[in-house]
Amino acid sequence: MAKFNDAKWRRDYRFGDINEGLSHDDAYEMLDIAAQFTSKAHVAANQRWFDAQDLYDYIKSDHIRSNSDRKKFYKAVKREFPMVKESKSLNEVSNYIWMERTVTLKDIKGKTVTLRKGDRGTHVRIGWDEDIIKVAGHEFDTKEWDKKVKRDDFSVS
Repeated sequence: MAKFNDAKWRRDYRFGDINEGLSHDDAYEMLDIAAQFTSKAHVAANQRWFDAQDLYDYIKSDHIRSNSDRKKFYKAVKREFPMVKESKSLNEVSNYIWMERTVTLKDIKGKTVTLRKGDRGTHVRIGWDEDIIKVAGHEFDTKEWDKKVKRDDFSVS
């Protein structure tokens, strides 16, 4: 199969020469690559994708769980779709957290930490099931956070 030319597709799309998204063959090429790393990427097959980057971001963030598989997937996709960029910031979703009460819990390293009223941080979701809470310079696993911190102990924006 010929290499997908994203720049040509974008130029043609901008000037009205085409009215369709990522070709069926190109979408399935990426899904075939994803099949090496996950068995769940098939849900993307029934959707219309307008560019390779969107499909890549969707598969990587929602269906490939381990970081090593994500790196391998990126390298494999990059060989076939050179215009695809690795952009972690597209997949990160953050909420800002303000502590309303003092709470003591263990961070990721196992150290007992006391979070005081007024401490600030973020709740970062990266990909499928990777959530991290970062407050006052410490990182917390969401499972530990959910066990120890009550909803009234913090506010989110």
